[in-house]
Amino acid sequence: MKVRWLVHLIFLTVQFRAALSTVKCPTNCTCIPTCTGPCTSLTVDCQGHQNIDREKFTQLLHSLLSSNQTYCHLRSLTIVHTPLTQVPRSICRLQTLTLLNLDNNQLTRLPDNCFSNLTALISFSASKNSITQLKDGLFDGLRNLVT
Repeated sequence: MKVRWLVHLIFLTVQFRAALSTVKCPTNCTCIPTCTGPCTSLTVDCQGHQNIDREKFTQLLHSLLSSNQTYCHLRSLTIVHTPLTQVPRSICRLQTLTLLNLDNNQLTRLPDNCFSNLTALISFSASKNSITQLKDGLFDGLRNLVT
């Protein structure tokens, strides 16, 4: 009886870990999480897919970044080749981020009062977007920012 209970407990533990490491990825995109326990790194790449509904993509991304699997655990976030025109507010709450890569999207601006919350940020990139101007003080308070 004890062996049967132990086997059942091990099975439930494996299922629980597998559920934590699965990431619901937006349609037509590839999501690559790094989850040894909590997810510490996530890459979302939609390269080559033109028919992505921007609103649905943004909602799914917000849901993904607000989930218990990622929130308060992510150190590295890469979102590339997507239809994003604005940075989701959920990114502004990821205070454990040390790397944020938003290259090759359709961003038109960076949000005010967002990056100052990301005090652990060491590296940030948003190249190949449609950003034309930055607000003064956008990166104030980012004492760890190197790149």
